[in-house]
Amino acid sequence: TGPKSVISLHPPWTVASQGEKVKLICNGPHFSQPGKATWYRWYHRGKISSETLTNTHEVHDSGEYSCQTSGSLLSNPVSLLFSAATLILQAPLYVFEGDSVVLRCRAKAGVALTNVTLYKNDRLLAFLSNTSDFQIHQADLKDNGAYHCTGFKKELLHHPVLRANSSWPTEGEPVTLTCEIQLPPQRSDVRLQFCFFKDGQILGPGWSSSPEFQINTIWREDSGSYWCKAQTVTSRVWKQSRTSQIYVQRVVANVQMHTRPALELVFAGQELVLICSVDGVPGPVRIFWYKTSNKKPMKAKIQNSLNEEFKISMVKKRDAGEYYCEANNGRLSFRSKPVTINVKVPVSPPGLTLSPPGDRAPEGDVVTLQCKAQRGSLPIQYQFFRED
Repeated sequence: TGPKSVISLHPPWTVASQGEKVKLICNGPHFSQPGKATWYRWYHRGKISSETLTNTHEVHDSGEYSCQTSGSLLSNPVSLLFSAATLILQAPLYVFEGDSVVLRCRAKAGVALTNVTLYKNDRLLAFLSNTSDFQIHQADLKDNGAYHCTGFKKELLHHPVLRANSSWPTEGEPVTLTCEIQLPPQRSDVRLQFCFFKDGQILGPGWSSSPEFQINTIWREDSGSYWCKAQTVTSRVWKQSRTSQIYVQRVVANVQMHTRPALELVFAGQELVLICSVDGVPGPVRIFWYKTSNKKPMKAKIQNSLNEEFKISMVKKRDAGEYYCEANNGRLSFRSKPVTINVKVPVSPPGLTLSPPGDRAPEGDVVTLQCKAQRGSLPIQYQFFRED
């Protein structure tokens, strides 16, 4: 019986990542007949896969491999694993007492790990913080066992945080949503795109390069659960925020109407100013003026301030009546309480008459003085004077 061929590996690991290649080296007996070529026969899973005139063979498929040289017996099988796992533990093919042994905990290309830890027989053996290698300087029988390692991925994207400039906005207000996310300093150049959601529905046009989404005017029905997603433009790695609740509050508005001059001093022929004071209605606001005898607006004017005026340059008797104003921001309307305006007619210069008539009367007679204005709103008060 001749000697067996022996397989060695380069690199020396029995586990590799998918897509990599391992070089098998077939070593035959040290003696050979002069002038006779040596051939090498390679087996994969018990079947001949190739024959070569060199003692190396590159492989990339999992399985058991054997080799045989001319003048030697078939080697013992070597089991190779090409793994798709994110993390693999690599160990040499053969370990003998006294050997210096390296165990390598290795992540696949493009994956960064933290807290890499090596275990033996499910017990903690070492933290591999600065290196992925663990070395046994002089192997002994006590080093036999089952080894494995663990690690945590360094995330390219952390989960974003959705923030709103107000979680309790008032109807009619604008609300800005911001999808905040932090990139590792080493990957600060990664381009991101963002998408915002409410109750499972996409807001706006969908994915955008802006981390902000503007709700120009928010209403009660916009209350609900909001969240956002952040995604890399190229690799499509994405993360989703937790949901945030937005509760839209009803508007508490104060709309009042005043006059200038005061109601009791409104006289025909003078200027009358109606003032609509608006507080608590998000703008811009449109003011409408009404007279109860006419349901059509007397005047409509867009205004951004909280006060607006309606002027009647020369008020007349027919302008008397009940008035109110309405503030409208396009979605909500609020009315003032009605104000009743009574237009007074200024009193005309009075006339003084005597009874009996004439400017002379005998001493002891009764004379009646009568002072009367021809026009003026009642009640009219009179005063009499004698020599001022």
